[in-house]
Amino acid sequence: TETYEDEVTLDDIAGLVLIASYIRQDVGCGLVDFSEMDLPAAMIYCDLDGVLNQDNWEKGLPLLPQNDTLLLPIFGGNHGHFGSYDDSLRRTIFGQNDGNATIPETLQHDMAVMGIMSVASRAGVPLPSKSQKSEKSRSKKGKKSKKSSSKSEKK
Repeated sequence: TETYEDEVTLDDIAGLVLIASYIRQDVGCGLVDFSEMDLPAAMIYCDLDGVLNQDNWEKGLPLLPQNDTLLLPIFGGNHGHFGSYDDSLRRTIFGQNDGNATIPETLQHDMAVMGIMSVASRAGVPLPSKSQKSEKSRSKKGKKSKKSSSKSEKK
């Protein structure tokens, strides 16, 4: 096995967000168990998701942090809206039928972002605020007016 000098360990993880997915110990994730970790987490899923394997999803629940996991159902959303992709061949290739979403894709994205922001906030990650956005906007306007005034002074 290869080792890396900058290898990431579970101690390096500040938070965990699973979007239309789950932890599987039999493939990919290996023997990962976050249940006893003090780690903010969110599991974001949709009620009309016809792709997500419900049995595997339920098997993954006990592997999440038991005291700090937000389960965020998005009612009216489906699997395809998370990725914004054309899933018309999914049935032909994989034999999967996604549900027909009854909410706009943008609303599903906004709700997923709220779940991500919840984890980031609980992990202590600084989040942008409206005042920061206003300050950036004002500084850009200030730079533009300085440029235009210096151009008019040169004339």
